[in-house]
Amino acid sequence: MGSPFIWYRHILANFVAELNLETNPVKLSMMSERQLKQLIIDNKDQFSEKEYYFNAGVAAEKTLNQASNTGTDALNALFGGLSEFYYFVDLEDKDGIPW
Repeated sequence: MGSPFIWYRHILANFVAELNLETNPVKLSMMSERQLKQLIIDNKDQFSEKEYYFNAGVAAEKTLNQASNTGTDALNALFGGLSEFYYFVDLEDKDGIPW
């Protein structure tokens, strides 16, 4: 499983689960990347900033554990997915400088 896009989708699904927006694993596995992102965007205001970023980190950590159990090719691909997730959760200030 060496595709960053697959792992990016896994991170998004884990993030949705961490935010308790959808807990059914079957439904999560059937949702597209676009649906997962829209669900997160639509509900972002329900969470404090600290809670939102904490759960983003937990989702990334869970996905990292999944990838590490899969092998080095998966880990390499995951790093590409993590960079996409970094931009999605908006971990930059208004000038584009990382926190």
